[in-house]
Amino acid sequence: MGNGGGAPAAMEGIHASVAGLDVLFLEEAALDSGAGDAVDVLQRQYEIRLERMTAVKQLEAQLAAAKARDAAEALDIQHAITPPDAPVHERTYAEMSAVEEIAGVLTISSGAASAFISQSRQLCALPLARAALSAGTITWQHAKIIADETESLDPAGAKALVAHFFDPDAPNPARGAAAGELVPARFRAKVRTWRERHHPETLEKRHTKSAADRRMEYTPDRDGMAWISLHLPGDTACAIWNRTTALARGLQSPNEPRTMTQLRPDIAARLLLSAPAAGSAGTGTGDGVGDTDTGATAARNNPERDSAEGESAERAAANGPRQPTESQPWETSRRPRPTCSSPSRSSHSSAAPTNPPSSTATDPSRPPWPANSSRTAQARSTGYSSTPATAHHWKSEEPTTASPPP
Repeated sequence: MGNGGGAPAAMEGIHASVAGLDVLFLEEAALDSGAGDAVDVLQRQYEIRLERMTAVKQLEAQLAAAKARDAAEALDIQHAITPPDAPVHERTYAEMSAVEEIAGVLTISSGAASAFISQSRQLCALPLARAALSAGTITWQHAKIIADETESLDPAGAKALVAHFFDPDAPNPARGAAAGELVPARFRAKVRTWRERHHPETLEKRHTKSAADRRMEYTPDRDGMAWISLHLPGDTACAIWNRTTALARGLQSPNEPRTMTQLRPDIAARLLLSAPAAGSAGTGTGDGVGDTDTGATAARNNPERDSAEGESAERAAANGPRQPTESQPWETSRRPRPTCSSPSRSSHSSAAPTNPPSSTATDPSRPPWPANSSRTAQARSTGYSSTPATAHHWKSEEPTTASPPP
């Protein structure tokens, strides 16, 4: 409960901010009454709005510091009220009661109140960060970043991090813009970089601990929509993003009306819904790095990939080359290139080309070619060149003889 010593100074800062707002409102009223004939009224009104927003931002930070201090002290007082020899369940009940009462006062959920109290206690344990918030030099968003990033550090490490950004007399102070002048995302990146470099534990140990907290969350949204979020190891999440992006780019065509933003969730939903059952979904080892190729396997084995669901031929081609079938033998470019030993490329053979997987004659289901069709066109249609049969290394030593199609 030793956090109340800064209350008078904090209240002085709040009173000063309110007084500054009063001056700006009075100046605006004077301009509206016509007292400022010698100034550009519209320009000065614009400047007053900007100055007032600056003062309000500072006042919001100061009020947030007062609210955080009160929340942390309320829980400390509740702990002091509870007898030291009270059973564990009574102490737990007293803490839960305090959290619920704070949630009711602030009109937030119990989980949000618990997180707010935890961040407030962490912030109050760092005098430099709390003083910066009370002075209005940083916002509550910056203060939350400090509390989140120092949560897993020991007291010495947390104080060193705060001193790096808020103490100009530190051995190695932060360079560049001040913490309050950075947008929260940029400030978080700088704080996290310093934390990663100076953390006492190795990255491998911290990653193992964090991987145990991987989870999947579902949040309903308006208009019949919902959010699905995954908390995964970084390499797995990056692989999922890269694969969905690559598949989305492969499906783009002049006839594709969907954007990349729409294609990514469509592809992810299709891969997840067509994945194998839970018993064979993967062989993860429990460390967060499981079988990340499940989506790729599902995409290859999905029988509906080439079905008539509005997919064009370009989309089917983007999913990868087809495997050879009896009706379409070796139509992809992965068929071995024949090596011709004949010096003449115009020589012809009387042997009919055979299918490599089954060693049968050319598919009889193909319609006969007209008599005036060139042999090259017929060979291209069947997937083979017009080179002699002995040039193909997969043919048997005694090829089946047959007359060429008329």
